[in-house]
Amino acid sequence: MPLYTVKLLAIVAAASVALLGLWAAKEVGRIKMPLLFSVSQAFTAGVLFAAGLCHMLPDAVGELVDTYVDSQPQYGALLACTSAAMAFLFLLCIEEIVSALLPASTAVPHSEAACVTYKTQFPILPRKELVGPHGCCEDEDPNDSCCEAIDNRNAKEEEDGVVQPLLPRYHNECCPVHEHDHVHHHHGSHSTDKVDPEEPLLGQHHHHHHHLQLKHMVLKAGPCAEIGAMTLFIALSFHSVMEGLGIGSATHAWEVVPVLTAILAHKALAAFALGCSLVESSVSGVRYFVFSLIFAAGTPIGALFGNIGLSSGGSAHDAAVFTAVCKALASGTFLQVSSMEIIPKVFASAEGRFWKLIAILVGFGAMATLALWI
Repeated sequence: MPLYTVKLLAIVAAASVALLGLWAAKEVGRIKMPLLFSVSQAFTAGVLFAAGLCHMLPDAVGELVDTYVDSQPQYGALLACTSAAMAFLFLLCIEEIVSALLPASTAVPHSEAACVTYKTQFPILPRKELVGPHGCCEDEDPNDSCCEAIDNRNAKEEEDGVVQPLLPRYHNECCPVHEHDHVHHHHGSHSTDKVDPEEPLLGQHHHHHHHLQLKHMVLKAGPCAEIGAMTLFIALSFHSVMEGLGIGSATHAWEVVPVLTAILAHKALAAFALGCSLVESSVSGVRYFVFSLIFAAGTPIGALFGNIGLSSGGSAHDAAVFTAVCKALASGTFLQVSSMEIIPKVFASAEGRFWKLIAILVGFGAMATLALWI
């Protein structure tokens, strides 16, 4: 089979797998099962963490060390690690700057207005969910705080003979406007999921005990919520272009097969990770479709560039350094997105903690294993 035909089939297969992974993430996001989507995000975090730490960064270090092997090989390793750290810190700075520019909330603690401000900040800094005081600005007086109200409610339940009073583990279980785990309510004759945002969640005294699972609210913050997803989109798209270079630079048909196998295995996980991130950022269906097409086109574009570079020649040293540095930058992006954006948000809720932990380990193990052949 002619070399160009093999390359064409390879890039079509890579693009198809990318679209399939994005479609799967979209379908998972449509299922009204927050725990399932949260577990999927945990799997995504493991994939990205391993992709940055076990795949892209070692590749960048190896390529730069080989490039500077005749002069200062240690400089190559230093350049790769520094580039990854710069990407990590750059994204962190962007998040903090954007968060600092948001107006401070002066609303009543646990009110609707306070929670709207919080929902604007949370997609930028999801790790805030794990630290107190809560982002919806709990009252400075602990006697007026929501958790104090829960303590009072628990004492009342014990007096009434309730065996298992409500004991929240996270601040987000205190506020009626935020995403909740299973919350207990006491109602007279009917159960309802409507809560007065101005009234303490557990400040009412009723007689009958019912178990009610509040609906998980989607946190939207316009462009702010898309910062992490867009960064991940750019990094993964660049990585797709780099993968395509391996196909385009092949000089024999048999060289394409192992490269394509590695690309397909990696592409499926990367596409699913990107899809989950885009779904979480609540982009519109049209934009999701456009981003999917751009990401799927990354490998064909890279193959085109590789084929052009193969036939035109040029400075091999400069090209190798540029490619390796870009890989290192992408690895820093993966590490930042997974460790400081996805993982904190996934574990902000205690629901399904064991399955989310397993999902992270499985995602990390799968990508780390693939790194042996990619």
